[in-house]
Amino acid sequence: MEKQLQAYLDSGHAKAGDWGKLATKLNVNRRTLMLWRQGKGYPSQGKLLRLARFIKVDSPTALLYLCRWRAKGKAKQIFGELIEERGGA
Repeated sequence: MEKQLQAYLDSGHAKAGDWGKLATKLNVNRRTLMLWRQGKGYPSQGKLLRLARFIKVDSPTALLYLCRWRAKGKAKQIFGELIEERGGA
C-alpha cells in the first residue's frame, strides 16, 4: 500500500466526516475506497484530482504520485525523484 495514497484518503475521510460522504464526493462507493486503502487498486486520474482538490493538495504532485504507484522498475524511481524535486515525500 502506498503510504501517500492512504494519507490522502485519511485526510479526505477526516474532512468529509465519514467514508460514505467521501465516497459520494469522489463518485465511487465505499468498497472502492477500502480497496484503494488496502492497495488493491488506485484511483483514476480524475478521481485522484478530485480528492487532491478536496483535501487541498497540489494536483501536479498528486498526479506524479499516481504515475509512481502505477510504474515499474526504473520509471518508479524516476517518478520518485520528480516528487522529491517538487518537495513531496
